[in-house]
Amino acid sequence: MRFVNSPDNNERETILNAVRRDPESWRDWSCMRIEILDGKNMSALRQGLIKLLETNLDGRQGTCYVDLAQTVDVFCKGVQQDLLASVGRQIVELARIKSSTAAISRIYHLGRDADVFLKTFDVPANKAAAIETTIDSGTVIWPEHTDKSDHLSQIDSCKVLLVEDDPVTRWMVKMALKDECRLTVAHDASKAMTVYKSMRPDMVLLDINLPGSNGQEVMSNIMKADPGAYIVMFSSQDSVETIANTLSAGARGFIAKPFCKERLIEAVHNCPARR
Repeated sequence: MRFVNSPDNNERETILNAVRRDPESWRDWSCMRIEILDGKNMSALRQGLIKLLETNLDGRQGTCYVDLAQTVDVFCKGVQQDLLASVGRQIVELARIKSSTAAISRIYHLGRDADVFLKTFDVPANKAAAIETTIDSGTVIWPEHTDKSDHLSQIDSCKVLLVEDDPVTRWMVKMALKDECRLTVAHDASKAMTVYKSMRPDMVLLDINLPGSNGQEVMSNIMKADPGAYIVMFSSQDSVETIANTLSAGARGFIAKPFCKERLIEAVHNCPARR
């Protein structure tokens, strides 16, 4: 997946013209359009948006056009629409939580929905709600608000401590595991040990790169206090040496960044408390 940040880039217009000329050539392609509905600027969400897209669409063929005003357009090939719908929901929720911003995600199959898709580029983002009923082919996703009591009843009794300094990564892990465990967060190495002793988690998800102290040191301290600690490390440094050293030091698993939701869930399910 390639990212183009300039709103003035001509590539997107070239794609639109090509779809107009021959929609059939785009039958394997989809477009997910994210729009901000209340006129707020999307620049504050840029980092989180890109992380979500990299995590879910890593290795996919396509381009993401980030207009820092109010829109993001993701053109991708061979991606199932249910996966795009899931990504769209996460982005809408990210906008709501991080910026108190209303957003909409619409998904189009470029070959089948070409006419409807092309019309959306002539409609300002703040008018999107008005044309909702005319867009029957696209998948419209609005922010979802769930009842907290219903949500809590779905959470398993497994207790997981996440040690992560990056707020976007923390949010992504929370979203991925919200129905899998009881998640507690420590933002840095200095708090990790205190939280661990107070909650005695069944599992620790521990970032290797932390401010002030690295994750290897945190793992060593935890294991000195609790030799049976179940720790899974994650990092963007996924070299053979890093993985081997981490597992040799006592970690029960290693997850490379950007990670996928399924890998996180699998790690939680492998925890002895879930067996």
